[in-house]
Amino acid sequence: MKYYRLLEFYKRDVYFYQDDQKNQVKSYELESGVSSFSIESIYYKVDKLDKYVNKYDLLPSVGAPLVSLKMKCFLEEIANNACEFFPAIIVDEKGEMNTDFFALNILAVSDCFDEQKSEYDMTANDPKKIGRITSIYFNYQKLGQEHIYRMSIRPSMIVVSEAFVEGYRKNKLKGLLFAKEGSRLRPEFLD
Repeated sequence: MKYYRLLEFYKRDVYFYQDDQKNQVKSYELESGVSSFSIESIYYKVDKLDKYVNKYDLLPSVGAPLVSLKMKCFLEEIANNACEFFPAIIVDEKGEMNTDFFALNILAVSDCFDEQKSEYDMTANDPKKIGRITSIYFNYQKLGQEHIYRMSIRPSMIVVSEAFVEGYRKNKLKGLLFAKEGSRLRPEFLD
């Protein structure tokens, strides 16, 4: 089974930021693969809520990914054991709110970064820690049967299976791109 790096796209250049001041849990805590948070909802902030925001099934976000109800249902079907969801409240600078999305906590974390094939630099502060990644390849022996993973080396990087891509297309979901293994700076995307 092949895997791809998941990237989001949106009509304009914007991010929906998890609001760590309003939330019970910090954004980085939802990148750790830990479950069982008892969270009523997760707040996000954005400069403005676009009229077309609900046409997307995944929004570009900092913190836990924001997914639509349609995407949530798809993920529950294909990757139920690897995900949990929390109601999201998106608030813009004018105070307008959208409660149509869910924060996605991806529980499956994999050490699938292939250090032999990938190209990267080590950080200046810690020569044992990977810094900038210029090309990325997966170690398929470290990927199990799940269809969605966070990469342990970079928890913000999400890896999905070929079956995930097929289901995404079949369900006519919107807001994702799938990058093939290779250059991270100039990725090659699936058609």
